Amino acid sequence: MGTTGAVWAVIWWLWFRSSPEEMPGISVDELAEIRAGRVTHELQNKIPWAKLLRLPQIWLIVAAYFCYAWGSWFFFGWFTTWMVQGAGFTLAQMGVFASFPFVLAMFGNLLGGVLAQWLGEQVGRPRAYRIITSSSLVVGAGLLLAMSIVRGHVEIVVLATAAFGVMDLMLPSAWAMCMDIGGRVGGTATGVMNTAGNLGGWVCALLFGYVVQDTRSYNLPLRVVASMVLIAALLFSQVKSEQGLR
Repeated sequence: MGTTGAVWAVIWWLWFRSSPEEMPGISVDELAEIRAGRVTHELQNKIPWAKLLRLPQIWLIVAAYFCYAWGSWFFFGWFTTWMVQGAGFTLAQMGVFASFPFVLAMFGNLLGGVLAQWLGEQVGRPRAYRIITSSSLVVGAGLLLAMSIVRGHVEIVVLATAAFGVMDLMLPSAWAMCMDIGGRVGGTATGVMNTAGNLGGWVCALLFGYVVQDTRSYNLPLRVVASMVLIAALLFSQVKSEQGLR
């Protein structure tokens, strides 16, 4: 991983330029589009924090992302331990099968962006974002719950892979939704949302361990995670991204 990072740093140093005008191969049309979308440095420095934090929609999506992150952080932090200690996988089996959800999640992210764009053209962006985020997380919650019930290793691998994949399917819509709410300070809005997600993930990682310690059960805290993902689905279904800063 360290070598990969060093190689990427060299590629970045050779490729990256500080301004679009310096990028080799950039087309006239692309440059014109970038220039048309620029905001001034003065405007960027004036973040209307009071207006942003008074928006009901920002707090709704913050709560939704806080709950959603319990699902993703389970995979980041506890999934490998759960496989070995809770589901009876060997270390060698875990070393192979634990990668499957992350591979599908990568494709889920890419497909989610395409789906959000296509559905947005059919029913409008705000409605499309609500449909994708809420339905993906309802399915994800059900798959997590099923993981805590089944015992077969094949079933667990299939369910876990599908769960993380379908949960990441909603990510492009969630972030686009938050960008719409933030308007010209969409970057700030997504920063607030992502901070809430990291906080939710931290709480999940901590609580999961305490529940395991007190109950000796790895499936009980997984069901709590599934419940939080379901709550996230309900919250996302109520977010009206069209009611943001303008």
